[in-house]
This record gives sequence, structure tokens and C-alpha cells, in this order.
Amino acid sequence: MESNEIGANQTHWKGVWPSAQYLGNFLCANENVFRDSVCLELGSGTGVVGLALGKLGAKRILTLLKENVGKNHLESTCEVM
Repeated sequence: MESNEIGANQTHWKGVWPSAQYLGNFLCANENVFRDSVCLELGSGTGVVGLALGKLGAKRILTLLKENVGKNHLESTCEVM
């Protein structure tokens, strides 16, 4: 089912999607590829993929999730728009 409706009842951003879990596993298995990289993460739901990149040593991550960046102590790595 697809919906183009934008509203307060949409909850797709409240959880980690399976695709983010798979991508996170891929990043962890290939962490050397992403170390010192520059990443852009937008429209990312909870931001778990960007946070994983930060924990794995990405040099800079641009994200929209200021609160999640702070809670994970990634202020020196992540730039919040």
C-alpha cells in the first residue's frame, strides 16, 4: 500500500526499518571502506545508518538528527543541518 498523505498519524519514522539493519550490518562488515569518508544522510528516519557510520570512523556525516547525534556523542564527527 502506498500513501502520499503527510500528517501526524504517519509513524514510519518511529522505528528502525529492516533495510537500515541490513545496511548497518554491511557497514560493520566493511568498516574500513567507510573510515575517513564523508557521508550525507537525509530522510533517514531514526538516523541509525548515519550514527553507525560515525561510530565506525567516518570523517564527517551530514544529517538532520541533532538530538540523536548528541545522545551518541558524535558532535565532532557529525554536522547537523
